[in-house]
Amino acid sequence: MMLNDYLERLGMSPGGFAGRAGVARGTVMHLLAGGGCGATAARKIIAATLGVVTLEDLAGPEPVEALEDAAEQGEE
Repeated sequence: MMLNDYLERLGMSPGGFAGRAGVARGTVMHLLAGGGCGATAARKIIAATLGVVTLEDLAGPEPVEALEDAAEQGEE
């Protein structure tokens, strides 16, 4: 589930979610505007949503697939 859908479904503000997840409000706003975030913020957001928002939801399918392809080929 996309983060904006998650927040809307719970009626939660970006700032309220940021505090709950332990990330900066700016990070949440950046994600809602279509941007990305770092691995630490992604882990915190996934944990705060109990996995409802996934890495693919945060990064999009192409970056996740590229990482998986690189791992399969032994690249890091």
